[in-house]
Amino acid sequence: MLNSSILLEKIFNNAHTAMAILDRNFNFIKVNELYAKVDNRSVDDFPGYNHFTYYPNDNVKAIFEQVVQTKQTYQIFNSAFIYFHNPERGITYWNWTLEPITNDHDEVEILILTLADITEHRQKELELEQFFELSQDLLCIVDYNFVIKHTNLAFRTALGYEKNEVIGTKILRYIHSEDFKSFPKDSVQLLQNTPNTKFVIRFCSKKGFYKWIEWTNVLISDQEVLCYVGRDITIRKQMEERIEQSNKRITRILESISDIFYTLDNDWNFTYLNKVARETYPEVALGQNIWQVFPNLVETNYYEQYHEAKNTGKPGRFESFAPYAGKWLKVNIYPSREGLAVYLMDITDRKRAEEKKELEHQRLHLLINSMPQLVYILAPDYSIRLANSKFKEVFGNTDNRPCYKIFFAREEPCEECPTTEVFNNQVSNYWEGTLSNGINYGIYENPFFDLDGTPLAVKIAVDLTERKNTQQEIARLDRLNMIGKMAAGIGHEVRNPMTTVRGFLQMLGRKPKFAEEKDYFDLMISELDRANSIITEFLSLAKCRPCELAKHNLNLIINELFPLLQADALNMDKNILLELDNVPDNLLNKKEIRQLILNLIRNGLEAMSPGGSILIKTYTIEQEIVLAISDEGHGIDASILNNLGTPFLTTKENGTGLGLATCYSIAERNNAKIDVDTGSAGTTFYVKFKLTNTPILLSLDKK
Repeated sequence: MLNSSILLEKIFNNAHTAMAILDRNFNFIKVNELYAKVDNRSVDDFPGYNHFTYYPNDNVKAIFEQVVQTKQTYQIFNSAFIYFHNPERGITYWNWTLEPITNDHDEVEILILTLADITEHRQKELELEQFFELSQDLLCIVDYNFVIKHTNLAFRTALGYEKNEVIGTKILRYIHSEDFKSFPKDSVQLLQNTPNTKFVIRFCSKKGFYKWIEWTNVLISDQEVLCYVGRDITIRKQMEERIEQSNKRITRILESISDIFYTLDNDWNFTYLNKVARETYPEVALGQNIWQVFPNLVETNYYEQYHEAKNTGKPGRFESFAPYAGKWLKVNIYPSREGLAVYLMDITDRKRAEEKKELEHQRLHLLINSMPQLVYILAPDYSIRLANSKFKEVFGNTDNRPCYKIFFAREEPCEECPTTEVFNNQVSNYWEGTLSNGINYGIYENPFFDLDGTPLAVKIAVDLTERKNTQQEIARLDRLNMIGKMAAGIGHEVRNPMTTVRGFLQMLGRKPKFAEEKDYFDLMISELDRANSIITEFLSLAKCRPCELAKHNLNLIINELFPLLQADALNMDKNILLELDNVPDNLLNKKEIRQLILNLIRNGLEAMSPGGSILIKTYTIEQEIVLAISDEGHGIDASILNNLGTPFLTTKENGTGLGLATCYSIAERNNAKIDVDTGSAGTTFYVKFKLTNTPILLSLDKK
């Protein structure tokens, strides 16, 4: 099994992501091959140099300093960059991550800079840079006693000796004492069985320092000599020592990161797990097969993505929920010749935030779509960017059409559009207007800015029809209240004197001396009675005594009245028809309901010509019992339709204008409302009673 440090070094150097390790002062410690390659440099060009010596940028430097100060990873996406060292590359685009690594004292010791090239038009082939230069071979020929017989110029140049200084000396004298045991002193016997032997020893130069030489000895038996072919690998050895130190640092980095990192060989066996991976998967041991340890992953995108990365040699990444860990993970896969390196980043918090944000968006849309008002968002060009369900129900889909075209069928914006002030001054506004559907709306406008900075206006259009109806109803109730106050005064100040006058007229009319004026007395008394009946109706509008309600059936009340109603109709050469559905009992004041029916029927009879018919219908709809009385008259004039129920409003020559006012008052006391449908073919009064199961004592004082 490969040493983990060596494997990590290979992963580092062969990663498909450019990586660099810097100290806290932003000096390069080590970069991998890809990092150096993107700038057409060698990995040897970076160690010891400051990042901003190569890539000066004050803004980026501020970010680096922030990471060292906050110890927080920093990521930038779609960052544009021009390599001034290689301007022919043009503009390149990168996602880069700077991750701090702290030491045991919680101080940032090193920084890991990871670059991902996302340039759309990548070069298909990058010129391979040569990382290792081959040195000229060192040649040394010795006899079987290891006495040097001949050396070449490369040998003498590399070690600094003159030819006569080494000829005749034993090669053993130049070998480091610690490496003497590694030198194959039995080379003659060994090479008789093996064509050549390789070994590495330290060789002393003329100046007294040692160089690492990789030797291959070849037996030349016909001349009874050994030929040593050497290569100066001192630099390589120094690099290996540095790499070993770097591997230790990388291992420490991988062990200290808070995410999972592990490596797999080409047979899918675990070869390394960092600390977090070992803690997360305690059941995993090195050498185990990932698909055997986690067989449930075979049917998931883990299996597919891992195999694709291995087969194509291209890095892969995807996001997935790991049920065994209960977390959302971002999986990064880096293939190499030795297998795969897998980096799992916990993104559960990000996913939860995204889900929460999406849920908030859904709630907002549900809220907007549930509003009964027209809600829409307007752009400065007057196009409607967004509209709720009520808006689409009334005006259809907006399709980014301008408001003036949807509302007013115009081809140009409205002159003096009130919304212009909202955009120009960023102030709220309110105005009223009638749109193309014929409805008058009150429109509230408020400015705001979109995420991209675009100024927008959210507008809420409220249907004012109900408000105006309410205002009219309040005005009618105010008039009734005024009439009630007047009626109370009339009841005390007028009716009592009239009773006294009537009594004296009756008494005087019985005296013989007034016998000739009896007809005049009877006329005066009848006029007083008529005035008294008007006052009685007038006072009924202002009754403040409790209205006692009890369970009655509306159909029974109608049937009891029907003979009287039919008799009145026949006397006028008219007819009354009944169409009564089964209706439940309800809380009613029977006496008042009789009066209401009588008033409505008599109004209908008086509105028709001889031969006409009145239809009385009852039925239930939802939670209401409906009494409908339809006549075949000429309808009610539109000019007085909205004022129906106002006291003294009448079109009859001898009418008092109190009949309908009394009906509206009775309906209100009996938990009902009156609607009117009129036209040239007749009028229908709908009295709609609310169904209730609880006895009610309703007082106008309380109302």
